[in-house]
Amino acid sequence: MSLDEDPRKQDFLLTIHVEEAVMLKNQVRQKRRRTEIGQDITEYACILAFITGVIVMVFAIPMSPLYKAVGSAFSSVSTSVSQLASGGGR
Repeated sequence: MSLDEDPRKQDFLLTIHVEEAVMLKNQVRQKRRRTEIGQDITEYACILAFITGVIVMVFAIPMSPLYKAVGSAFSSVSTSVSQLASGGGR
């Protein structure tokens, strides 16, 4: 009986290969997780930049209809708050 035919040695080698496969799988999983976290941060940064750009455009173009609508809404809220603060809303 040669060493390659010894069932105990084959079981031992199989165990080592399974452990190596599990370690490799865990390494790949950790690397993928790091990549996904970086991707999430990049996506959130892009969304934030887009929203910031829209807000800047709304307030940078004074003649736009959206600028006038936002200004009107703020004015209306300000007037309502002032009336409530002075007791006129009762």
